[in-house]
Amino acid sequence: AKQAKQRLLAHLARTQCQELRVAWSLWLRALCMLRREMQDSLHADCREARFALGELAAAAQLAQVERSEAEAKRFSLADELRQAAADREELGQLLAKEHREAAEAKAEAGRVAVVESAAASKMAQQVASLRSRRAQGASQREARREALAEELAVALAAPAALRANLRKSEAAARLAADEELKARQSAEALRLELEDLHRRAAAHLAGREAVVAALRCEAVLRERRSEPRALGQGMASQPPLLHSPTGGRILCDTLSNSSIP
Repeated sequence: AKQAKQRLLAHLARTQCQELRVAWSLWLRALCMLRREMQDSLHADCREARFALGELAAAAQLAQVERSEAEAKRFSLADELRQAAADREELGQLLAKEHREAAEAKAEAGRVAVVESAAASKMAQQVASLRSRRAQGASQREARREALAEELAVALAAPAALRANLRKSEAAARLAADEELKARQSAEALRLELEDLHRRAAAHLAGREAVVAALRCEAVLRERRSEPRALGQGMASQPPLLHSPTGGRILCDTLSNSSIP
């Protein structure tokens, strides 16, 4: 009866140890699942942050492209302004040439008038034809002078329009630069927030791991403290191998290894 009672107590102790191991394993699994869920949530937050950083980088790149286009437009407008100045100078040279030709024509007409006055009787028809030619030439020169004056007015008005376009392009370039600066500041703020999130997550996981390690050590110590009492009660009912020092050491090693998941 005593041996049966000891066997029953040993069986109850082993059953209680197994139940404790199962409960401990379930609790550790729940902790692992919670840690895995937290890691998945952190990974999702990291992916969203990377996506936001990618969008900001794309916006910054688009602003850089717009700024480059504005710079190119400004350079093209500057080239057009220089071309307009060159055209203006060329028109001035053409007007000066026309004035010289008109002065030469007037001098030539004076010489012809002198010759015609000397031979008026002989050169009446030639004088009439020359006068008609002079009238036609004067009308043509007048029409050409008016056309050149209109072209000169258009050429003088072109630099003002080009200057207005140049000011608009400079304003667009400044706006693109401001947008690029804002995008860079937003990207830097998101990067700092992501780094802070990583640091807090690492500290949180380290604290959880420390708590789990402390609980594990406490459970191992409790099992090791409860095992000698169970072993002392069941020594009489165990085979002779368990009464030897080697057998006891093997049993203790087995129980301690099985208690750690």
